[in-house]
Amino acid sequence: MLSLVLLLSACAAADTSAPDLPAGSPASALALRVSPKRITLPINQPIRFRAVESGDALAPVGVAWTASGGTIRPDGTFLSARPGTFKITGRARGRNNRADTSVVLVVDPDAPNQVALELVPGTTTLAPGATVAFSAQARMSDNTSAGASVSWTAAGGTIAESGVYTAGSTAGSFDVIARDTISGLADTSAVTIAAGAPAPPAPTTFPTPTPTPVPTPTPIPAPVPNPEPAPDPTPEPAPVPPPAPAPAPTPAPAPTPTPSPTPSGSGIAFGSFHLPDYMFGQGTYSGALRALDPGSARSTLAAAATKGMRLVVSLPDSRKHYTNSDGTFNLSLWKQQMDRWRPYAPLLQQYYASGTILANYLVDEPGCSGCWGGRTIAYADIEEMGRYAKTFLPGLPTIVRVHPGWLRAAGRPFPSIDAAWAQYEGPLHLPSVNMTPEQFRDRSVADARAMGMGLVLGLNVLDGGNGSSGINGSILHSTRWQMSAAEVERAGSAFAAEPYACAVINWRYSTTYVTSGKTATQLSNIQGFDTRSDVKSALSRVASIAQARAPKACS
Repeated sequence: MLSLVLLLSACAAADTSAPDLPAGSPASALALRVSPKRITLPINQPIRFRAVESGDALAPVGVAWTASGGTIRPDGTFLSARPGTFKITGRARGRNNRADTSVVLVVDPDAPNQVALELVPGTTTLAPGATVAFSAQARMSDNTSAGASVSWTAAGGTIAESGVYTAGSTAGSFDVIARDTISGLADTSAVTIAAGAPAPPAPTTFPTPTPTPVPTPTPIPAPVPNPEPAPDPTPEPAPVPPPAPAPAPTPAPAPTPTPSPTPSGSGIAFGSFHLPDYMFGQGTYSGALRALDPGSARSTLAAAATKGMRLVVSLPDSRKHYTNSDGTFNLSLWKQQMDRWRPYAPLLQQYYASGTILANYLVDEPGCSGCWGGRTIAYADIEEMGRYAKTFLPGLPTIVRVHPGWLRAAGRPFPSIDAAWAQYEGPLHLPSVNMTPEQFRDRSVADARAMGMGLVLGLNVLDGGNGSSGINGSILHSTRWQMSAAEVERAGSAFAAEPYACAVINWRYSTTYVTSGKTATQLSNIQGFDTRSDVKSALSRVASIAQARAPKACS
């Protein structure tokens, strides 16, 4: 982004002012245009705005400049020493006060900024006339949360400014949408209105969470590029004290730990989140992060094995199944979700031994307070998740998607956690703000080594760009951009060549991406990432580097 700003500044070095057009010019046909129309800058970075009048042709024009904040010189050069959103107005001299405006977002690269809006509860079931209070928080780039001023839109009932929703009389599934009045970011919750007494929620398709989401564990649809349907949701129980572990249904004898296998295929896994079964072996990807469902796990694993794919598997289902009503993590419910897999332990161990399964993905972003009701998951709970998983899956390496530096900061060991997952968010966002891919890689490796853990590296290809692609990311925010092909190739190559990494898995496969709150054009731009010819070429070159690597276990 900084290089882009410098380029814009350099291009604006010439004087854009010019004398008024002579009398008799067709002023009534002219309109003033100020550029750039919208730009994001770091503090203390100058940018020069330019103006032209357009009608039958373009012509330079003399302009009087004003700014709602910061300072702007007579030549249109703007500068601000503090963060904020400012309006730049250019007004043509001697042109009947014709004016145009631009918007500048000034950010402090070292300070957190909002990257998402999160609405709680994410789903609920109500009887006609019943009420529920929704609340929204801003998720910040440093994985903290902050208050948010939002506007509400609701279907199927009414919603007050306070966020209290009252269900109408018509049964069905409806959306409640909160939109941040400052950033414009939005989030959607699903409301099911049941006829008569409250009933368990009907199957609902949930928006893909952002900037770094939890995979939805579901059966894969027929081979068409559609989103994976969500599994039948179960009612969200109220917070309960952690009980003793539930007895396993028809438990199988615990297998002995399996030695780390040599992964199937060659090299290390290079892949993406949410890669569907029908794409196994069809492109450049040799791996994936896949959420499994007990009902379809056997067919998914068999398809992966047939195509030489290597999977990091997520077993506990969507986080909505193991959060309290306030969105905080519930370890007891997480254990109940894992207990569903006890009868399938031999199957999972078999596919780990053959190299199809790389690791057991325990939880997503435990250090993100905004993802967990305003409270990060306790370090003790993370260790307990690893210990509990190994009681019936002792051979599978356990992995947590969080930067190893966050675990290292705990000042304690995690003997039951085998690997961490470091995702590069680009130079504009934590944990990689102001870092090159090589710097981020080296820091991640150092932290993982210090913890005695394995390491998966990845790129946020849909939201971790520096702006050079010019294509907005999946998070509609002025500092969120898709990565360009050059960014993908540079970071992907650096990660794939790193001997310490056991896999490179990016967020996320784009063609099956669906969500609400975006226009058809925005959604098309997001879904088109994996189909762009320059991106496909870059991914192919990274895949070649990953394939040439010596295989490495994630433990």
